[in-house]
Amino acid sequence: MASQHNHDARLERLEKSLADVMHRLRALEDARHGAVTTATPVETADSGPAEAAPVFPVSPVEVAPGSAVDLTGLATLLGRSFIVFGGAYLLRALTESGRLPGTAGIIIGLAYAMTWLLAAHRDGLKRPMSGEFHGVTAMLVGLPLVWEATSRFGLLGPGSAALVLAAMSALAFAVAKRGRLDAVAGMAGVGTMATALVLAYTTNHHGVFSLLLTGLSTATYWLSDSPGRAWLRWPNAIAAGLAVAGVTARALATPALEPIWLAC
Repeated sequence: MASQHNHDARLERLEKSLADVMHRLRALEDARHGAVTTATPVETADSGPAEAAPVFPVSPVEVAPGSAVDLTGLATLLGRSFIVFGGAYLLRALTESGRLPGTAGIIIGLAYAMTWLLAAHRDGLKRPMSGEFHGVTAMLVGLPLVWEATSRFGLLGPGSAALVLAAMSALAFAVAKRGRLDAVAGMAGVGTMATALVLAYTTNHHGVFSLLLTGLSTATYWLSDSPGRAWLRWPNAIAAGLAVAGVTARALATPALEPIWLAC
């Protein structure tokens, strides 16, 4: 008798649970039907179809303003720089193959690099990012050209190479100062320093390049008043100090490898 009673109690609880589930299902179906009815466009005589109301609230997606434009502009600037490098490589190939005389090739190549440095001067204030790309590209074209003209082709002597590097870096510093182009200043300072050190080693003429590095250190100290360029003074100052110490040691060596007046 007790077993029958327990069985009836479990059956009653199961029926109540099933009734509760059915009640919940009907409630969900009624809510879904109401949402679909709300989303159905209703036409009126005065206006067109009513705008469908969303069933679930949709939060707007925040997009950084100008992000797509910036990425597109960056890709454009990179593509333009690669085109400039292609033109420089073409000039190098024509000079190396002999189709263009060596001296003419060097002059045209330097003029080509300076053209893009002048473009950086033009764009520096109005379009600083474009100016940065122009200036960095110009230095990446001009500095290796001076190295190859001196070390590989022998078209420039050590003194001439130092003068060309000094003129190129001075122009780049002036452009960077006017347009506040930190990347151009950094490339001119570090790139000229590296080129001078490599040329001093490959040509075994340290005196003229130590003078160049000393002047470069002074110029970068003048530029480093800006917070973005405060770091620029240290690499060039260290390079100038090492170059002066090396020239002094070479001038005092026996036999002297540098003029004695450089050690004074």
